Amino acid sequence: MEHHDAEFREGCFKRGVPKQVLESDSMSVVATRDAALTFSLAAAEIPIKIFARMHWTFLHGPTDSPFFTGDNPVFYCNPEHRPGSLFGVGLGNKTIEVTYPLSRGVCAFATWEGCEAYHQKVSTDVVDRVNSRTVHAALRFVYGPEKCDRIMDLVRVTKGTLAASRIEKMRGSRRSCEKVVA
Repeated sequence: MEHHDAEFREGCFKRGVPKQVLESDSMSVVATRDAALTFSLAAAEIPIKIFARMHWTFLHGPTDSPFFTGDNPVFYCNPEHRPGSLFGVGLGNKTIEVTYPLSRGVCAFATWEGCEAYHQKVSTDVVDRVNSRTVHAALRFVYGPEKCDRIMDLVRVTKGTLAASRIEKMRGSRRSCEKVVA
């Protein structure tokens, strides 16, 4: 029973679960798929509210440079964060960037500063930077539109490195998300 949190124990007792059952080694708790989804969605409430306030742009890559996705596709980083800083990186940082590949040709990109247009054509270099972030964030799997050496090369180069390359706003330009600074 010591391994159960006090609030959990109290809730069980209120629902009529006997103390012996909670202390039993034979008891197991299995979450249903619906319960797991409910808890996951509840945990996402705060980031969703933050994402809704950010400025989003849809990046459109060249047809011969597809965006990859993975098992953890949403990636955020602060390209201006100094390594070794006492302060962490979070969605509230004013220079945070969020990338979320939606398809082989489109990636959602968010910042607090925003871009001038909702849709931006970007270069292969920008697609490669986004793909590097996606590979960095992947837990186990990276997906592309077809089996290709490009994905494997990117996995070899990127995995284990910090993919905090900035997709920078170019002030006064319609192509404001195209400049990439390493």
